[in-house]
Amino acid sequence: MIVATGPALYRARRPRLDVRVGLAYRVKAMSTTRTRPVVIQLVNSLALAGAEHVAVSLATHLDAEHWDVRMIVVRDGPLRRSLDEAGIPVTVTGHEFDHRFPLVVRSLAREFREQRPDVLHTHLIGSDIVGRLAARVADVPVVVSTQHDVYERAWHYDAFRRYTGRRISATVACSSAVEDYCRTVLRIPEDRLFHIDNGVDTARYISSRMPMRQPVTFGAVGSLISAKGHDVLVRALAGIADTLPGSRVLVAGEGVERERLSGLAADLGIC
Repeated sequence: MIVATGPALYRARRPRLDVRVGLAYRVKAMSTTRTRPVVIQLVNSLALAGAEHVAVSLATHLDAEHWDVRMIVVRDGPLRRSLDEAGIPVTVTGHEFDHRFPLVVRSLAREFREQRPDVLHTHLIGSDIVGRLAARVADVPVVVSTQHDVYERAWHYDAFRRYTGRRISATVACSSAVEDYCRTVLRIPEDRLFHIDNGVDTARYISSRMPMRQPVTFGAVGSLISAKGHDVLVRALAGIADTLPGSRVLVAGEGVERERLSGLAADLGIC
């Protein structure tokens, strides 16, 4: 499952950090007072959504023999079950990222001081903002952020992420489009920007014993934006039309690409 490695040596009290798989870290030169480095995944919620799935997968795929993995979220959700089954402790703060922003940062910094993480990994803009600030207040040694999207946001959000992106250990882009966004919009330094595709546990799908239904139906759920690559799926369906006659794709989502995708399907004769 290893898809990428990096970064090398971080200066100014930053330990050596190797990022692997989107599922594992190797932190060297950590404090000798612990048998296992503490890694905290920080995400807005445990809802059934993309970034949340990635955060939970990261947490549950780290070897508990070598890593003390924990989760901090604002809101609980259905993904909590996977964490409980893996024995990963979850802290639900209940502090929304709203006008109480300074209090949220203070509360989260207090939580970091109590748990003393060696690595903080943040996901989504709310967790990125409060997580980076609270980590600085609590003196967390290594901070990694995964950028999951390319959405346009108010200028002050991008300004904050540009400023802090130069001061955290690494920013991970989950796709080529996101990598370009991090480079051009967020202006993340090249030596702190890493492209690691989201890991998928294929075994859970390959092991399915359900018989293939007819007609063969492929499904996709997501916003209809270019970064999602739905056009690749449409072209792929056209490519297997002779092999799997009658096969179809069902796409659940809305967005600016809807008309273009419909036109592409018509041009390829698979409407």
